[in-house]
Amino acid sequence: MKIVVDTNSLIYAVKGKFDLFSELKKTFSDIIIPKGVMKEMKVLSISAQRTSDKVAAKIAIQIVEHSKVKIIDIGNTHIDDRIVVYAKDNSCAVLTNDAELKSRLKNEKIPVFIISKNSKIKKA
Repeated sequence: MKIVVDTNSLIYAVKGKFDLFSELKKTFSDIIIPKGVMKEMKVLSISAQRTSDKVAAKIAIQIVEHSKVKIIDIGNTHIDDRIVVYAKDNSCAVLTNDAELKSRLKNEKIPVFIISKNSKIKKA
């Protein structure tokens, strides 16, 4: 199974010092990072209100760029909208801790995974 990773999961993993990609590779055949997620992280790395978010975004960008994951273009509209459509059309799961996105994905019967407080990936 393939999994699409949302921005907040990357930030959360960095802040928690969690080796996200090693854990995802144990379960998923393909890890997909949308280009829109990379754009969001670049914006956060410059303009996030909290310094910890800026630093986490910068580190997350470096980790993604040096990992063997797919960075793909899934469209130019709102990234959450594109993640829902892409995951549905391509039978992908999604990793996100964003409550609104999780709800939308569940309504579409798309498998949703989260990073738990004890740094475990689990089904939402």
